[in-house]
Amino acid sequence: MAQLINRKSASVQQSISAITTIYPHLSQLKKLPIIYNNQLDTTVPIISGGGSGHEPAHFGYVGNGMLTAAICGDIFIPPHAEEILEAIRFVHKGNGVFIIVKNFEADIKEFAKAFKAARKEGITIKYIVSHDDISVETSNFQVRHRGVAGTLLLHKILGEAAKRGANLDELEQMALSLSTSIATLGVATKPATIPGEDKKLFLWKMMKSLLVLVFMVSPVIGQRNLFLLNTSLMNLLTSFGCV
Repeated sequence: MAQLINRKSASVQQSISAITTIYPHLSQLKKLPIIYNNQLDTTVPIISGGGSGHEPAHFGYVGNGMLTAAICGDIFIPPHAEEILEAIRFVHKGNGVFIIVKNFEADIKEFAKAFKAARKEGITIKYIVSHDDISVETSNFQVRHRGVAGTLLLHKILGEAAKRGANLDELEQMALSLSTSIATLGVATKPATIPGEDKKLFLWKMMKSLLVLVFMVSPVIGQRNLFLLNTSLMNLLTSFGCV
C-alpha cells in the first residue's frame, strides 16, 4: 500500500495543519489535536473524536450543521481524556455539551474520564454511544456493536438538529432513537497497514477474496471468493437474514 506521509509520529499534526490551512472555518485549539469550527454560535455544541487513520474522520465532520469540534487521537488510538476535557471546556457556552462516542472499550474509557471531570466543573454533559456495527466475533458469533460508519449519520442529523435550535435534552432523545435504527456492515479487499509500517495488521490465506465485515485490525466472519457486485451484496444480505 502506497503511503504519502513524512513521519508517522508527525502525521496527525501535519494532517491537522493541512486541513486548517485549506478550510478557513476550521481552527486548531492551542497545540492540541483538536479541530473546531471557528464560526461558533449559540447552539448546543456537539463534539466527537477517536483514533486517526480513518480520514476524513474526525476533523472532516466539523462544520456548520455537523460537529462543533473533533478530537483526533493517534493512529488507531483514541484521544486522551485530558484532550477531550479541553475540547469540552472550549465549546461550552452555558447550554451543555452533547458528545458522540464510538463503542470501543478504549474510547469509552477516555471519554468517561473526561465526562466525570467536566461534570465536576459544573458542565452539563449528554452523550450517545454509537453502536451501528452488526458484524460478529469470529470465535463466538456475538454481534460486536462497534461504532463505525453509521456514526457519521449521527454527526449529520444531530448537528443539523442543533443548528435548528434543538436543546440538550432533545438531542439526547433524538440520538437514542437514531442509534437503535442504524446498522452497518463493512467489506474490504485487503488488510489495513498502519502508516509508516510495511507489516499488514493481519494475513489472509486467500488473496483474491472478499473479507467480509472488517474494521481496523480484526477480520470478522470470514472470506468469500470475489464475485460480481450484485452477487457479493446478495451473499452479505443472505448471511444476515435480510432477504
